[in-house]
Amino acid sequence: MLRALAVMAVVSLAACTEPFLVRIPTLQAPAVGGTALALGTACSEGQECASGRCVDGVCCSEACAGACEACNVSGSEGRCTAVPGGTDPAHECGPKGTVNVELDDFADVHVGACAGVCNGQRACVFALADTPCGDARCSGEATTRSFACNGSGVCVASDGDCGRYACIDGSCRTNCAAPDHCRAADYCNVAATQCAARKLDGASCAQPYECEHDVCANPTSGATKLCCATQCNEPGMSCDAPGAVGTCSCGSITCANGCRLFYKDADSDAHGDEFGTLANGRALAGCVGTPMLTQGGFNWYPNDLPQKGRLDCDDNDAETFRGQTTGFDHARAHPVVGMSAYDFDCDGVETKTLAAFGNGCQVCTLQYDATILGANFGQCHNTGQSSPCCAVHPDLPNHCGMIRDPATQSDGRTGFTCGFDPATGQCTGKFVREGFAGNVECGQAGAWKVCGDCVPDNCGPNWEPCPPPQTTDPTKKMRCR
Repeated sequence: MLRALAVMAVVSLAACTEPFLVRIPTLQAPAVGGTALALGTACSEGQECASGRCVDGVCCSEACAGACEACNVSGSEGRCTAVPGGTDPAHECGPKGTVNVELDDFADVHVGACAGVCNGQRACVFALADTPCGDARCSGEATTRSFACNGSGVCVASDGDCGRYACIDGSCRTNCAAPDHCRAADYCNVAATQCAARKLDGASCAQPYECEHDVCANPTSGATKLCCATQCNEPGMSCDAPGAVGTCSCGSITCANGCRLFYKDADSDAHGDEFGTLANGRALAGCVGTPMLTQGGFNWYPNDLPQKGRLDCDDNDAETFRGQTTGFDHARAHPVVGMSAYDFDCDGVETKTLAAFGNGCQVCTLQYDATILGANFGQCHNTGQSSPCCAVHPDLPNHCGMIRDPATQSDGRTGFTCGFDPATGQCTGKFVREGFAGNVECGQAGAWKVCGDCVPDNCGPNWEPCPPPQTTDPTKKMRCR
């Protein structure tokens, strides 16, 4: 005699979708003897029922294995009936998988959004087509990747083209107000709030981003700028020369990669005249890529050549140029209106390059007499007071010395002074063994003094006076740049 077995099969969809159940009842003969259960009565096996079928937990009149039907529908227990619309008690209308979804999409996909419900007529009705089933994202500069249901329970991934507009936050812009609202090959016509194709060389423009080469050059005359193939905004350059509109020209020279100006080095200091122009004859036209021109017995340098371009604020004085680090004890040989006499580096100020004593000669020693400084016993001090310039010697334990000079990495020695600023209590990091005794102006003479060596015999442990500085040059001049 056959025994009844109700089998519940669990099927898992692709892309980790929600499981749904398929009921597979089998026909069973009722048990011999005893009282068979009537239709609609709760059961666990088919042999308990007079009908021989136990479906959905009740004795049923038939197998009831179709879609969206059940034998335990309220009010119709025991008879196979369509389940109410809008429900899915057996999870038969779950999502049906994905199409075109790639590994990179998994974090953005929500397949469950495509699931459906029973329609009350023994069939599933799924989420409507175009129902979002994932978070849209930008898959490129002007392309989107979106996810939508197909109306049959499947989530479909698709790519979209934004045309001239940029993809921002998963969607295509439909207008523009800034350059980044359009793809790189196009530009934003702000007045029309529309993205448009970049303009060809020679076309009128207002901003560089409108042009295919990102150059909007000034015209030779008039107010209309033109798109140009190369940079063309230095004095003397034009992009509207007859027969060469859209190509940068420098006077009579037209170059394949664009032209540029080269600046005269009249004083042979390897720096071009920063005031040179084609009009004043202190600049020449040349082609991009040429490192230097030689003409009229002079070298001419382009502005972008490191350490040589338009760096000379006085091209009649070889000692004067931007970046000059040498100091001089004489005024500039070629005065220029508006420039200081000792401004050799063209920065607008006169900078002294020789030192002056700030504190005189100092000694840095250990304090051994506890009656003088009490708690400071055994610490490093200089000239009777604590100073951040005086510290334990970095290489000699239990010895004091001036802090190591950060510029030269040389050790400070007794007899040297360091740049201790009493106003701030900080060490300036400058270590001076020699210098002017007081303030001396640029080009003026003063007494140049040198500190003597301070040793234990004449300094002692308690900061007895150091040997005074000795004058080595009473008429040394201050050097400036």
